[in-house]
Amino acid sequence: MPQRKPPSSAAGAATEASLRGAAHDLNELLGVILGRAERLRGQAAGVDAARHLAAIETAARDAAAIVGRILDGGYHTGSRHPAGLRGLVDDVLELSCRHREGAAGASRSFTVRNEVPADLGVLVAPTAVREVLLNLLVNALQAMPGGGNVRLGARVTDEGVLLEVADDGPGLAAATAARIFEPEFSRGKPQGRGLGLAVCRELALAWGGNISVASEPGRGTTFTVLLPGAPCAWRADAGDGGGGRPESAPRGPARRVLVVDDAPEMRELLAEILAADGHVVDVAGDGETALACHRRGEHDLVLLDLALPGISGLEVARTLRARDPEVALVLISGWGGEAVGEAARELVDLTVVKPLDVARVRELVERGGAAVDGRRRDAGAVTS
Repeated sequence: MPQRKPPSSAAGAATEASLRGAAHDLNELLGVILGRAERLRGQAAGVDAARHLAAIETAARDAAAIVGRILDGGYHTGSRHPAGLRGLVDDVLELSCRHREGAAGASRSFTVRNEVPADLGVLVAPTAVREVLLNLLVNALQAMPGGGNVRLGARVTDEGVLLEVADDGPGLAAATAARIFEPEFSRGKPQGRGLGLAVCRELALAWGGNISVASEPGRGTTFTVLLPGAPCAWRADAGDGGGGRPESAPRGPARRVLVVDDAPEMRELLAEILAADGHVVDVAGDGETALACHRRGEHDLVLLDLALPGISGLEVARTLRARDPEVALVLISGWGGEAVGEAARELVDLTVVKPLDVARVRELVERGGAAVDGRRRDAGAVTS
């Protein structure tokens, strides 16, 4: 994974700090967008409403993955799992509607065909694959000022799955094709800064694949992406392709949970998700309030934001652990995984990076509940 280079000056350090601060704030907002869209999708009446909300969820997840890359300073792709490649392409076509509508005009039109076999599975991080495909599709549309056709197809080889994005545009000169994946290199398009294809290549390398281009002037351009194949054929009913993740059913008994977050929107969203599953929820907007409303044994679980005004989340966790050794502590960071140090991980039961969806919140409650139950059983055995 590429490492973040140290700033060359005080101005560079200030710029990086500003960028990371903006990325943190975006992460907070994306968490609210994702959570609200997910809750609305469960209540949506009508196929169109559910489809649009699922697209919002997918876009929020993918945007959060990009923000996470800014915060952690590398081209990590996230966890990989089997997914249907055709479904991932369908997700991208849904997300690219605005780009296609913007590229089309009265004198030009575009046709985009998804010819990926329905039973083709890949072992990928869906957000990274969607980011690469969206970049390639938008790049193809921008390369055809007079309109044209784009075909997405895939085939299995000994190396893995080869996904092709082919357009019938004007093509590339050999000198341009040789530099197309260089950072800051642009084909002269006014819309971009020449970073998209360079990022695509780094992401492909990070998941153990690659990306290449074949083109001739006047004969179109084909980008080929190497993806690791899933161990068995994919079925259309095998699960989600990585877009709107299906909500897991709540499991285990009702818990008493303390939610500590200085952002009212996130605090209220987490409280709503937990209350809808039957849990009893207390909330606090800062560390001082959290400490004032907690007594030993009153809560099974504390969901604690790392960045709090006044007393930091880490200091709150230390105090709560000393006061109540059995309570389950979950430290939540909007700054990316690198912001949570080893000392924090040793202090709390679980660490998690924003944004959180319903399935992740339920997983935290289930795992935190198991931890507190185990400690309470052990304490009872010792005292009896």
